[in-house]
This record gives sequence, structure tokens and C-alpha cells, in this order.
Amino acid sequence: MSRQGSVVRSPRGSPDANRMAASATPRRLEPDHASALEENVQAIKRWEQAILRARSKAEQISVPSRSVPHDVSLEAIFLALFVLTSQNRPGRQADKRGPLDLQIDLLASAR
Repeated sequence: MSRQGSVVRSPRGSPDANRMAASATPRRLEPDHASALEENVQAIKRWEQAILRARSKAEQISVPSRSVPHDVSLEAIFLALFVLTSQNRPGRQADKRGPLDLQIDLLASAR
């Protein structure tokens, strides 16, 4: 460790590295703390299970939220394809009607 000014720095550069390393080591809990911790963990498990059971059928089979943007983009693609196909249909019908209109006009003018 080197001293820089009034701050003692460890090789990693953090002034609190020793304190953080000491707090990262696991401590043994006293028996009453361990039982309270276990009770809290069990209470949270029961609470989460009750919430899961209370969900509606639609919520139980719902897709994960990460697939929602994917689904929305696929929906937009299909919607765009449908709109473009619908817009092309009148043009194709006009192309088919063109020669028929010409024949009718020629027949009408020949009379």
C-alpha cells in the first residue's frame, strides 16, 4: 500500500478495500438470527407461491416480456404486407381492365 496525501490506498486503488474485504467474509449468525432469517425466507417463499397461484389463466400462460418487442415487430411486418397487398389489388385490376376497355371501345367505334 502506498500513501498519497492523507488517504491510504491499497494496490487496487480503493481506500476502503480492506474494510470491504473484511465485510465480504461470511459471518456466523447467532442461532436466533439464523432462525429469524429462515423464517423470513420461508415467509417470502409462501408469499410468492400465493401470488403465483392467484394469477389468472391468461397471466399463467402469458409470454415473457422480452418477446413482446419481437411480437410487435412481427405484427408490424404482417400489417405492412397486408396493406401493400391491398393497395396493389386495384392496380392489377386496372391492368386487366385496360385491354378489355380497348376492345369495347374499338367495337363501339366500328358500329
